[in-house]
Amino acid sequence: MGFHVQCFAAPCPHCHVVAAIPLLSDFAYGEFIYQTDDGHHFAYAMVIAEPAWDRVDAILREHAGMGPHKNDVEIDVFQHIIIRCADLFNGRPFTTDFPLCPHCGGKITSYSDKNRLYSLYIHDVTWSTFMALPPTDQVKTVMELLEQEKS
Repeated sequence: MGFHVQCFAAPCPHCHVVAAIPLLSDFAYGEFIYQTDDGHHFAYAMVIAEPAWDRVDAILREHAGMGPHKNDVEIDVFQHIIIRCADLFNGRPFTTDFPLCPHCGGKITSYSDKNRLYSLYIHDVTWSTFMALPPTDQVKTVMELLEQEKS
């Protein structure tokens, strides 16, 4: 499927290039933009109807005691885990440090929807590899990622 998003100007504080960063509307609920760890590719995730999102949530509830009403820290941990369970995109994992400069890879710390550059079509994020794992391996993967997040 995929999705059309608007890209906006975001100055990189490291290399000073003005990068094009896609952003969703303020009204986007359950939608995210993921970026590969090299900063070169973006993908769209509509997580409300995503079985992997529900599966990771269920694992964290059952095995880590994270309830349905997560605090801010738990939300960040959950989102980092689900991003890291996603399939590789163009051979790259997704970053948990969105947005990155596609030119130097540095973290962009200031951006807004003030200066629109262009519209971009981005593909969907998938979780086929994770969902194809046996349930015990899904639990093991999520719990290992949780331990990494804690350290």
